[in-house]
Amino acid sequence: MDQIALRSGQKARRPVRADSITALRGIIAVLVLVYHVLPLLALLGQTPASEAIAAIFGFRTGRIAFFFVISGYFIVQRHCDEIGQPGAITAFLRRRFEAIYPVYWLILGGLLLIGLSPIGYSHNNYPGGATILGSILLIGADSRDIIVPTTWTLFHEVLFYLVFAAAMVSRRAAALLAVGWTGLIVANLGGWR
Repeated sequence: MDQIALRSGQKARRPVRADSITALRGIIAVLVLVYHVLPLLALLGQTPASEAIAAIFGFRTGRIAFFFVISGYFIVQRHCDEIGQPGAITAFLRRRFEAIYPVYWLILGGLLLIGLSPIGYSHNNYPGGATILGSILLIGADSRDIIVPTTWTLFHEVLFYLVFAAAMVSRRAAALLAVGWTGLIVANLGGWR
């Protein structure tokens, strides 16, 4: 594990154990899995069991928002001592990169290759260069215009990691980013655009 030098007088905090939050995170992950399996149940036909599962697990946005909040909590909790420590940015981004991109690129590459095959995209709807680049980088693509639709959350996750890395530059930058991010959330909840 990478270590960073703390300013003189600072003590490294021990990570807080948050078993109940970790359990909630696991439950949410299972709910997301169930949500994605529901279309397979529909292929088997509507049964009372499949209708009950759809009724229980069909509410999508709350589950995803909750998962984002929990994930953000863990990132902030784990790395809060690194805010204002620009030397920690490289290690932070490298760990995030290693956790996301290699497996994602294998899946994306496979889908792009399948898309070039006779069973793939027609020549009229093969993704354009901007879509492919945005999908490779997981930055800036419209969630309706991505190659691996189930990875739309990764675009948001990468944005959060980049904003958090910027907050590592200084505590003042972190405070300004937090206020700005909160303002954007409130504006979006209020329907302002």
